[in-house]
Amino acid sequence: MKFIFALTLILLSVFVCESIHYDEKMDVYLQNCIPGESFINGCGNRCRCGSPGIAACTKRACVSAELREEFVKRLENEKN
Repeated sequence: MKFIFALTLILLSVFVCESIHYDEKMDVYLQNCIPGESFINGCGNRCRCGSPGIAACTKRACVSAELREEFVKRLENEKN
C-alpha cells in the first residue's frame, strides 16, 4: 500500500511539473508566484519566490536566483 501511495505521489508531481512552462535549453520548469512568499512549487519542493514573481525548479529542487534571473531574461528576449 505504501508503494502505491509513493508511486501515485511521484506520478502526480511529474504531471504537475509537466503542466508548468518548461524550458528545454535550461532544463527548468517555471511557475508564477507571489514575490517573497514561501510555497510548495509544482514539482513538490519548498521554494521562496524571487522578485520577478517566477519560481524555477528542476525535478529535484528549486534553482538559484541567478539562474532564475537568467531564465527570465531569456524569456523576455524570445518574446521580442
